[in-house]
Amino acid sequence: MALQDYRPLFKWFASYIEGFRNAGGALPGPLEFKRVHSARVAGNAALIAAGLELDAEESALARAAGLLHDAGRFNQFKLYASFKDASSLDHGQEGRRVLETEAASLFPGADARDRLLCAVQYHNRKAEELPAGLPPGHDSLLKLVRDADKIDILEELVDSVEKDGFRRLHAMVPDIKLTKDLTPGVLEAAARGETLAIKDLFTLADILVMAAGWFNDLNYTPARRLAADRGFLRRIRAQLTGAAGLDGFFASLEAAAAARGPGYRLS
Repeated sequence: MALQDYRPLFKWFASYIEGFRNAGGALPGPLEFKRVHSARVAGNAALIAAGLELDAEESALARAAGLLHDAGRFNQFKLYASFKDASSLDHGQEGRRVLETEAASLFPGADARDRLLCAVQYHNRKAEELPAGLPPGHDSLLKLVRDADKIDILEELVDSVEKDGFRRLHAMVPDIKLTKDLTPGVLEAAARGETLAIKDLFTLADILVMAAGWFNDLNYTPARRLAADRGFLRRIRAQLTGAAGLDGFFASLEAAAAARGPGYRLS
């Protein structure tokens, strides 16, 4: 299927978002953030697909999955005023439910539907929680969307911290403290290669360490190149000072990047 085959689904998604506007016609700030994020993840997915030299059909599916991956965030925020899955509902599962119940007739084919729903449902899970034995096409699309999502979250996180200490984070995850103090155990867990989740984090510094650890989780070479070109690791390191073990943690990330070959130095 070409990109135009997904236009009914894209049009539905735009209309779905409109339903969350307030009486004055504005989206709540966190939902406007997610609207823009969805479009940017679609763009990242297209860049990764191009870097992988995928054909037009696969590229269109990648863009669609990137756009729709956070469909569950809108209802989640409406119901719970939070993006913290542990204290509300799982937004990946909710996204699948929304697409199945409200857009079931708009998918351009059964294979595209099943692969896209899989990517939406599991894009936010820890790596160790992903289902085993997914068909290759499902697995490859899921990994691509996970990479595209991480790249944009990194971009937004680093830009926002550099700009104003990410003051708007409170509107999305109210119980995160906007401090540069690390919670005991977070850095150690990241250094062991454990996948951290928002429910395990309590400060902005914790989130920065989690994001830095994502460099070990990027699946595809084009995603690693995007991360390297945008200097995320260097910029995250500049925001973290004082805690013992930080130098070793970032050095290990650099070493892992260098081991992937020329062009992947992350700083």
